[in-house]
Amino acid sequence: MRVGEQQKLKEFDLSNPLVQAKLKERYGKNIPLEETVVSPQAVFDAPQLTTVAKEWPLFSW
Repeated sequence: MRVGEQQKLKEFDLSNPLVQAKLKERYGKNIPLEETVVSPQAVFDAPQLTTVAKEWPLFSW
């Protein structure tokens, strides 16, 4: 089962300096912009998943 819409890394806004630093840390100068990824937001928005509880704590003793 696939959960979340797949995207290419180049489809994201990678302009933030913190993002640029992390990309450089992980990949050096060879950033794989054609890499297929699934973002956390895409997983959150996936229609296959159902929210079970929104409150914390889940149980009250």
